[in-house]
Amino acid sequence: MQYRKLKFSLSCLGFLSLCQVGYSADLSIGDAKSVEGELKLSGFLRAKYEDKSWSKNDQKLTFDVAKINIDYQSSLMFGRIEYRCYQYDKLCDFSALVDGYLGYKINETNKVTVGLQNMPFGPGRFWESNNYGGIVTQVGLEDVHNVGINYRTNLFSNTDVDLGFFPIDGGDYHGKSVDSARYSSNFVKPDPSSEIQTYLKEENMWVARVNHKLKFDDPDLSASLGGSYWFSDIKNKTNNETGRHKAWALFSQLGYQNFQVTLTGGHHKIDNKDPLNPMYP
Repeated sequence: MQYRKLKFSLSCLGFLSLCQVGYSADLSIGDAKSVEGELKLSGFLRAKYEDKSWSKNDQKLTFDVAKINIDYQSSLMFGRIEYRCYQYDKLCDFSALVDGYLGYKINETNKVTVGLQNMPFGPGRFWESNNYGGIVTQVGLEDVHNVGINYRTNLFSNTDVDLGFFPIDGGDYHGKSVDSARYSSNFVKPDPSSEIQTYLKEENMWVARVNHKLKFDDPDLSASLGGSYWFSDIKNKTNNETGRHKAWALFSQLGYQNFQVTLTGGHHKIDNKDPLNPMYP
C-alpha cells in the first residue's frame, strides 16, 4: 500500500465573504498498468465560513462537504465509485451517489463505460466556475450523472467521439425531500405541498458529442471545437403521455499555457405534455 498525496487548500469568494478550507488525501495498492490493476481510495473534507450582510445566522464556521472515491484502473478495465455527504442543517443531512460505473478498454482508442456516470454533453463536466452551481447546472445540462452506457472512440488521434444511451436518471438518495435528494438536476416527483403537481420523468436519453482538437506548432497553445446533441423521452406520469427533450450545444476552448477560455452556445426545448404549460423552451 502506498501513501500517494496530501493536499491542503484555501479558497475565498469576496462578495459573499465566503471562505472554504479543504483537506484531501489518497491511498493506493497495485499497478494500474498490470492486468490485476490498481485500487485507489481517495477523498476530501471541506469546511466553510460565510459572512452575509443580510443574514446573521451564517456568520459561523461549518462543515461543508465530504467526498469519498474508490477508483480501479488496469490494462483492461476501469471503474469508479464516488459518494458525497453535505451539511445544510445537520451533518450529512443530504448525501448522494455521484458515480458508480465499470468500463472496458477495447483498445487504446476505444472504451465502453456502464453504470452511473457523467453524461457526454457540452465541453466537459464543468462549464462554469460558480461556487453554488450555475444556471446550466440548475436546468440539468451541466455535470449530469445518469445511469447508462457510453461508447468513446478517438479518431485521427485528435477527435474524441462519444455516443451514450441512458435509460434512467441517477436516482434519489438521502435528504429532506420526496424525490429531490440528488447530485444532478433531474425531473422529480412533486412535493405534496407544491402548487404544481405535474409529475415528469426523463427516460431513454440519447447523447452524442464530438470534440476536435486543433494542432499548432506552439506547444503552449491549444484549441478545440465541438458539438453535442441530447434527445430523450419526457414521461408525464400525471397525464400518461410522452413528450420530448431536445438540446444541442456548440463549444470552443482556447488555451495558452495556464490561461483558458471556453465559449459555449446552445438551446434546449422540452415538450412536457402538460395542458397548463405544454412547452418549456
